[in-house]
Amino acid sequence: MSISKHELSAFFRKPGNRHYRACKDQILRNFLKGLQLKYRPETDENPWNLD
Repeated sequence: MSISKHELSAFFRKPGNRHYRACKDQILRNFLKGLQLKYRPETDENPWNLD
């Protein structure tokens, strides 16, 4: 899913602004999934394995 710079900036405007856009669940879910893929890539090793 891709979002333009204009759409992204609309999420950070004041609710009274005519270009304000509410961040819906799907947008937030995809953003968090992207962060997870970038900063927590899947690996075969168990990070809690203390051997």
